[in-house]
Amino acid sequence: MDKDTKKQFDSLTKIIEKGFNKAAKKADVDKRFDKAEKRMDGKIEDLAIIVNKGFEDARKDRNERFAKVDERFDKVEAEINEIKEDTHQIKVEVKQIWNKLDEIEKRLDKLSQTSKEDVDAIIGDVLNLKQRVDFLESQIKELEAA
Repeated sequence: MDKDTKKQFDSLTKIIEKGFNKAAKKADVDKRFDKAEKRMDGKIEDLAIIVNKGFEDARKDRNERFAKVDERFDKVEAEINEIKEDTHQIKVEVKQIWNKLDEIEKRLDKLSQTSKEDVDAIIGDVLNLKQRVDFLESQIKELEAA
């Protein structure tokens, strides 16, 4: 081989070596990227598990709180219904009291009317008796004078 050919051959060899070195470096970089990607995938999976657990815990906590709120609302609703029933019963009893009061007032009016009629009748009888006594007294005076 002559010098020029050898020089060209060496030059070609260096170019090929550089290409292989670059390819090797690229392969090494690719391997590192693959490792980093696998680590990242693992971390993303771990993060997904943590986030999912957080959502499950939040969901569980929310469900427990809503259950407690529902329980309190049920108690309040039961108390309101009890108050409504008591109020209704009170209204019924008050209406009965008013009816009894009306009945008592009617009886008092009747009794008052009856008492007035009785008094009027007694007064009439007393006046009648007084007239008779006066008549009898006048007749006794006439008989005594005679």
